[in-house]
Amino acid sequence: MRGLTESIDVIVDEIVNIFNIDSRHGGIRPILKIKGKTLYGFEIHDSYFHDLTPTPHDRGVLCVDASVKKIFDLGSLQIICIKVAWGLWRGRNKVNSSSKRVFSIVNGKVEALSLLRSVEAETILLNSTLLRSGDICILDRPLMAIPTFKKSSFDVLASLENKLSNRGIILVGLCKSTQLKLENGESIVGYLMFRRREKPWLYYPVFEDTYPWILGRIVIACFNNVEYAFRVDISPSISSIQDIKKILSYIAYLQDSAYPGYPYPPLHVHNEAKISDSEIEVLRERIVEQLEEKAFLKRFLGSVRSGEFREDILWGNR
Repeated sequence: MRGLTESIDVIVDEIVNIFNIDSRHGGIRPILKIKGKTLYGFEIHDSYFHDLTPTPHDRGVLCVDASVKKIFDLGSLQIICIKVAWGLWRGRNKVNSSSKRVFSIVNGKVEALSLLRSVEAETILLNSTLLRSGDICILDRPLMAIPTFKKSSFDVLASLENKLSNRGIILVGLCKSTQLKLENGESIVGYLMFRRREKPWLYYPVFEDTYPWILGRIVIACFNNVEYAFRVDISPSISSIQDIKKILSYIAYLQDSAYPGYPYPPLHVHNEAKISDSEIEVLRERIVEQLEEKAFLKRFLGSVRSGEFREDILWGNR
């Protein structure tokens, strides 16, 4: 932890020192912290940059995303809603899409997120029958055993990837944001954007491809001549830089003119998977009405008020 100071000038000097890594002796490495351990990647080197050119295609692209929101907090239990959306494209043409909601009672956030990941995997497998060999499946998250880094979480992801790769389908994790950083604490995405001005590009390798809890090959990609780059995890079934470039060139082709720099299909399903506050209010009303009919409302609301009071105190809302 860095010390405190009453001088903003000191903070400015610290920022300059943090970001002034090019003048130091030796290279700097990306790091990733998992379960209290720090994993070190390869030293940043210009030879790891590769040009990226969008390639027109009509391959199938299945995108899946899900979100979760709490309906009621009962203290030790939470009633949640998960909304999952999927869409199938052939090239830039949307073929089909849909969404659905599922509900559960969980013990906390970790269980809720684990359920969300399982729902995503089930949705992919259900709709993967629409895909052919050489098609792509995109998840809006890294190909890692999150959120718990437990073997069970990794097994769900590994089983999904194995079933897809056996049919020649390529699983890709596309992240709108990432916690990947350099040894000095600077964002690796921001640093690579600064270091490579010509765009678009991809940067690979970042880490070794054999670290536990990481299923995919981690790539940083800039899809357009804009100030954005993203972490992309690619199925371990793809091994050569030529194949990685080919897959990312297909994804780069999926950009919409209204959203340069990011492929439209995963953005579309991301928006479709959002749960609005008004949806939650309607669900709350339905639960309250049915509990009132069953003469359980008073007891239920006592637990709700206890849980919500605890949450407000913890988060400083009171």
